[in-house]
Amino acid sequence: MLYCQNVDYFRAVGLLIGVTSAFLIEEKYIHFKNTRNIKHIILRLLGGMFVFGFVLLPLTFVFPHGSNPVVYIFRGIAHGVAFFVSMGLYPFVFKKFDRFFNE
Repeated sequence: MLYCQNVDYFRAVGLLIGVTSAFLIEEKYIHFKNTRNIKHIILRLLGGMFVFGFVLLPLTFVFPHGSNPVVYIFRGIAHGVAFFVSMGLYPFVFKKFDRFFNE
């Protein structure tokens, strides 16, 4: 990992760690349920994109900038955190608001 000089590699590793941890949390505590209602699908998709950007953008400004492996690690952490929140914690909102979206 330290020999790689490409920021995309570190972003991919961060996303992989984020999706793995989000999957474990979701599977154990949230139990996300799919819907066939097109309005709910679009609402969830737009909300997920908003949450991802809302978490990622501030982290990109807070973490250091540059082109060295330490900066790349922070980029990977930012992407991992954003993906974890959007895939692991954001579906918890659906569970809390299911009563408003009766199918």
